[in-house]
Amino acid sequence: MLALPEAAAYFPDLVLKNNLIHQKTDSGLVNLEIDIEPTSLSLYLNPNFHEVEQIEVENAARFIHWSDNSVANRQLQVKISVQVIRDILNARARTYSLDGKPDKVCLVIADLHHQGRAGNQTVRLIKEALDTDGDMNKAYLNLLEIGKADYAPRIKTLRDKIVVMVRDGKLGKMKYSTARKDFVPISG
Repeated sequence: MLALPEAAAYFPDLVLKNNLIHQKTDSGLVNLEIDIEPTSLSLYLNPNFHEVEQIEVENAARFIHWSDNSVANRQLQVKISVQVIRDILNARARTYSLDGKPDKVCLVIADLHHQGRAGNQTVRLIKEALDTDGDMNKAYLNLLEIGKADYAPRIKTLRDKIVVMVRDGKLGKMKYSTARKDFVPISG
């Protein structure tokens, strides 16, 4: 996003150097992407994870305004989101035997990993949810139960969106192909 022309208007003290995010300071550039937890970039955007501070609100507002007013920003967000989900599925394809699994099952698996709803139990719980003797609808429903105690609103939103996407023909037509590392038509 910092490579977009309008980036300096939203985050004037951030720049890219060697493809890494740096902050301009009085003493020079400071790399915000060093390998510590939390990263310096996380702390720049949200200095205190235990409460909402003014700087966090301002940064969120900048991101929202930028997204609302820049087609290039939105396109980049979609491109990155698609790549993140593809990376998750490619990395987990063998673990969960994803070859031939329907798109909505894969979507919930990717969401579980991306959101971390099951913590360190994720792999075990997903494998248990998929153990349905090939009943993919049951597997889908089982997957939606993972983390329900703590993430019921997120899961409801996910389920509702999937229902709409299936109804609108955007989901329910594809299956995962490990050979292609992508989705292919179910009928093909």
